[in-house]
Order: sequence, then C-alpha cells, then structure tokens
Amino acid sequence: MITMYPSTGYTSEKVHIFLARNFRKGNMHLDSTEEILEIKKIPIKQCFESAKAGELENASEIVAILLYCTKYMN
Repeated sequence: MITMYPSTGYTSEKVHIFLARNFRKGNMHLDSTEEILEIKKIPIKQCFESAKAGELENASEIVAILLYCTKYMN
C-alpha cells in the first residue's frame, strides 16, 4: 500500500506496508532467528478505534490501519 520512512532525518530505513487478502490458516516455517509470540485476528473497525484512541504506539501499524480505512472502507 505504501513505502514510508518511519524516522526521517534519523535513519534511511524504509518500511514497506502491503495489503494481503484471502489468507488461510497454515503452518509457520520460521528459522531459528524468528519468533512470533501470538497471532490474533482483530476486526479492522476495532483496529481503527484503537488507533483513534491513541492506544497504538507503532507508527507503521497506525499508518497501515489509517491508510486501509481511508482507501477501502466507506
């Protein structure tokens, strides 16, 4: 959906935010350096409300949620 610089002026790091659809539950194939603590399905409206309420701290997830809601929701 977008490529962004989360810390302009501080680093040249880029974050790529993708939209994926039609997921199916499957098995994870992580290497020894990867760890996923929990995968949880949350309705987009609940995500939007959390973003509006200031409950989220990660800029990338806030941008992803707000961009999705702006582009794909009525």
